[in-house]
Amino acid sequence: MANLRISSLLMTILAVTFTITAGQAPGDHCHTSAYTVDCGVVQAAKTVLIGGTCNVDGAVKIVGPYMMANGCTCTVKQTAPSKAVFDAYDKCEHLQPAYAALKGMTCLAGKKDGPCTA
Repeated sequence: MANLRISSLLMTILAVTFTITAGQAPGDHCHTSAYTVDCGVVQAAKTVLIGGTCNVDGAVKIVGPYMMANGCTCTVKQTAPSKAVFDAYDKCEHLQPAYAALKGMTCLAGKKDGPCTA
């Protein structure tokens, strides 16, 4: 039980400490995607999607680690220069074949969307 509490505390600390990370600045739009599938599945899908045709000029970047947080099996933080840029990417991403592994696997407890803050 103590190991579970320590692990949970460590995950909370990691989630809090990566609010602003390399590759993003205050004013950028941050989005944390969260899923109920293994991080290996999420990372494989996101690697294809972030490198695909939806990511115009490479504007959307993955800036956070793939990790368990907020009761979700896997979360990952992404950033874009604006909400409009991220929303366009997100809409396109959901139509791509690589997204099939993530469809219906969203974990709402870990999902965050808004301006990046210090």
